[in-house]
Amino acid sequence: MARNVALQILRGILSNIPQPLNDGEFYLATDVNQIYVGLGGINFSLRSAIMAAVEVNGNANPTHYIEPNSDGSVVVEGPSGAALAQDGIDATGVTPLAGATGIRGWLSSLYRSQQYFDFEPKGTQGATFLSIQQPKDSGRSKVILTLTKTAAITTEALVSLTQKKGDATTTTGTSYTVTAGKILRIQTMQLYITNITAAVEPIACAVRLREGAASGGVVSVASDIIAQLETGIEVATATLNAPGMPSTISFPDGVEITGGQQIGVSELSTSIDAAVTVVVTGYEY
Repeated sequence: MARNVALQILRGILSNIPQPLNDGEFYLATDVNQIYVGLGGINFSLRSAIMAAVEVNGNANPTHYIEPNSDGSVVVEGPSGAALAQDGIDATGVTPLAGATGIRGWLSSLYRSQQYFDFEPKGTQGATFLSIQQPKDSGRSKVILTLTKTAAITTEALVSLTQKKGDATTTTGTSYTVTAGKILRIQTMQLYITNITAAVEPIACAVRLREGAASGGVVSVASDIIAQLETGIEVATATLNAPGMPSTISFPDGVEITGGQQIGVSELSTSIDAAVTVVVTGYEY
């Protein structure tokens, strides 16, 4: 269908644009392919009015632009004005994540920028925290120290503990050293005692959780006490394997031991006619 009216507007190179255009008057700058409109004594570029500036890494320079085309598509321009490829290598100034380049890489890298948040996958120890997951829940590894039905001793000494850390093979020793760079959070400590002889006598037992001196001091029977449990068989009995009253302590917020520190458990009973079980549970993070 033939057009009855052809609208023509002022045109020419940008340097010849009237200063200012009248309100509502248009001017086509043919050398830069931009349309200007006058309003209130100012010449406005329609292209600038519909472009969105995006700051990269919190820096307004360089600025990236999202520019609409006449067909409805958009082009993302980099600092030099060159369009960025959807994929492939670009020069946005932001290193893309592995496997993501071009616009996709730029956007994903901006999203992951350390300047904004420290996003870490579950189980990874992060350097900083701004997350719905608490720091103590990041990179957990269980720690369980046990002494199982071992004959009681009447002279206090450190006992040899079976040590289970994460899913690694268990080890044994009278001391446990917290992994460097980690924190051990102790959650519970349990004590059980059973009669292992027909002898008729009451038995008392005490166990103490101890920590070596600061800066990795060796733990010993004289080291600082950080928790203690006591129990016993209060009524004299001749029943073999008669249990005493279990004794348990929980630490809702945990007792934290810093990396490199040593802990151990000492035990002291009034008779050797008992078997002692101790369980210390916690985790490193």
